[in-house]
Amino acid sequence: MIRQILLLAPLCIALPAQAQSFELLTEITYADYSEGRGDRQEASVIADIDFGDTSLVIGGATGKRDYGTADFSGSEGSVDLYHDWNDTLTTRTSFSLSSDDPVFANRTIAQEIMVKPADNLVLTGGIGWREYFGDVETTVWSLGPTYYFRGGFVRYTYSDFDIEDRGNTHSHLATVRVNDGSGRGYTQAWLGTGTSIQEYEFVVPDYEGDVTGAALRRVQPVSDTLDLTIGVDYQDFDTPLADYERWGMTGGVKVRW
Repeated sequence: MIRQILLLAPLCIALPAQAQSFELLTEITYADYSEGRGDRQEASVIADIDFGDTSLVIGGATGKRDYGTADFSGSEGSVDLYHDWNDTLTTRTSFSLSSDDPVFANRTIAQEIMVKPADNLVLTGGIGWREYFGDVETTVWSLGPTYYFRGGFVRYTYSDFDIEDRGNTHSHLATVRVNDGSGRGYTQAWLGTGTSIQEYEFVVPDYEGDVTGAALRRVQPVSDTLDLTIGVDYQDFDTPLADYERWGMTGGVKVRW
């Protein structure tokens, strides 16, 4: 975790002077798996720099995954670039790179296009490439709408994963966010189902299976410049080898200036 912060430190000093807003989020996650499948620990730091029409999100993370029979440690760096081309079109370009361990996806590249056909509706389409542990490559495409209402939004995303020499998996993800009546605090929930086990385990299995999950996250302002974050998540895995569950918890601090 300290290494990730040191890597981002020069950006935290240089970029805010040119930005309209700057946020720095640090979080720690712990998850426990049933049926003797170990646990997962992760620490991350994310810098969100807003320049107006362009936003840059730079992240670093380190983690450890104990599978019960073997454990691995890894680190990841990521960059997301958002740009508002006009009132209708926004794009997001992203990539990440990690150590070749089954803790994060080894490498990812993605491009999303967001079109706003109406004041309260955004349509998002994306395509990407990912490489998982063992040099297994995957092509990903996704599509879905976001509907904005007074005080929040609701979103649905369908994703298809074409895995090298393994066939296809898919996922359905629904998200709803409700903002506080005043201030910047909010509560957000996710509900997902599908067959894309590799998105949770970062390893492409040799078998097919189903996964269903839910997550809840709260961002609570405590001052003009400080927010506390807390989240819980749950996944249920149904595979030919074993049926098991994951329970996770995340906590963090966000500072803005």
